[in-house]
Amino acid sequence: MRPRTLALAVASIAIFLAGSLFASDTNQITQRVRELHQQKTYILRGFYGGSTLHYGATGFLLDQTIPGDWTVDGVVEVEDARISGDRLIIYATRLHMGWIGNSELHDVHDLNAKGEPDQNEKLNRSLEIDADLGAALITTESAEVAFSRIFLTSNDSFVEFVPDYWKRCIRSALDIVHIGAVTLPASSNNGCRFSSEFLNVPGVTSLKDSGKEQSLDGSVFHVMAGMTPPRVKFGPEPEFSSESRKAKFQGTEVLNLVVSKDGLPINIQIIRPLGCGLDQKAIDAVRSWKFEPAQRDGRPVAVEIAVEVDFHLY
Repeated sequence: MRPRTLALAVASIAIFLAGSLFASDTNQITQRVRELHQQKTYILRGFYGGSTLHYGATGFLLDQTIPGDWTVDGVVEVEDARISGDRLIIYATRLHMGWIGNSELHDVHDLNAKGEPDQNEKLNRSLEIDADLGAALITTESAEVAFSRIFLTSNDSFVEFVPDYWKRCIRSALDIVHIGAVTLPASSNNGCRFSSEFLNVPGVTSLKDSGKEQSLDGSVFHVMAGMTPPRVKFGPEPEFSSESRKAKFQGTEVLNLVVSKDGLPINIQIIRPLGCGLDQKAIDAVRSWKFEPAQRDGRPVAVEIAVEVDFHLY
């Protein structure tokens, strides 16, 4: 019996040592992932909402979640990350982004009923991400591959991920000049301006974008002398986003659009955004508007105009 007992003891020691080595490797990988990503800001692919997200081994989202508005669902700060078995677990906080007046894009904070900072903001905006690493051998590299499937990297171009109505605004914000090692907006008068911090988020300043805004054909006019401008005959007001209400966030959105000969708004673009989820609400409202079309020489014509959409809580 003694040889068998010895063999079992040796096997137990081998299993124990293997488990210890695996735990050590896991701890080292976790530490490395934390060094790379902790307390850094990223943009979530797909701008998915919710408090939890689950990803399969190939990077596909397993939840029945639709893409949201990037200003409230797209930007996160990674608080912590760890390896658990064959999974990457990421703990993050969503950042609600907005513009006030002629300011740059910045984080908008929630307020309580007294107008003071909401102490539950971080809890209310928490996000836990669970990703299957899909590898028999867990390494820092496999964790980084999973991370790049969840968030934009420097190889991506942010402007390619936003809806068409954002593209003119984003391209304007990325119309940048370089002074030595410093990157600055080309024009301080841009309605859509990014802060230097946001310009440093991976994927934001990538110049991969090769798309061009669709040019207007010769049948689209600007309102001029002798022309009757279009007139809104049905213009429901937009709703507030829940995020903007929590922050008591308000202002005026400016959109550019074409009023067709049929009096319908088309080719809507954001010129001066608000953020905090209000831009999508403005687009949704204006898409439902109906106009008396512009008239030139007694005939309806398509014209390009700018419209203001007001969001005021009081």
